[in-house]
Amino acid sequence: MEKLTINRKEWLRGEGDIASALYRSLDNKKCCLGIALISGGIPEEFLIDLGSPVDIRPLDIPDTYYWFLEEEEIDTLINSSDTCRLMDINDDVTISDNEREALIIGIFAMHDIDVNFVG
Repeated sequence: MEKLTINRKEWLRGEGDIASALYRSLDNKKCCLGIALISGGIPEEFLIDLGSPVDIRPLDIPDTYYWFLEEEEIDTLINSSDTCRLMDINDDVTISDNEREALIIGIFAMHDIDVNFVG
């Protein structure tokens, strides 16, 4: 099982989807997907102020996280349903961080990724 550590000090969450980004240059915070992609080897500069994994060149996405995308039709990639769920959970302004973390852990676990929150 792959391991992913999310540091709460750098984790961008609970601010709504307009304020969110894979890597927000304003304060160097990252959503859960951005943290995962960086841990998988994508350089931070590839993610600056991008809204979601579909905005990244598919060849840059590490194999471990290729499930972030799915094919809608031939040669057209979209964010997977699990990615959309993670974005909604990560950005939700109405849930507690405890609930948010539990939901994120559950989705990543379905893809054999063990998430640990620190800080």
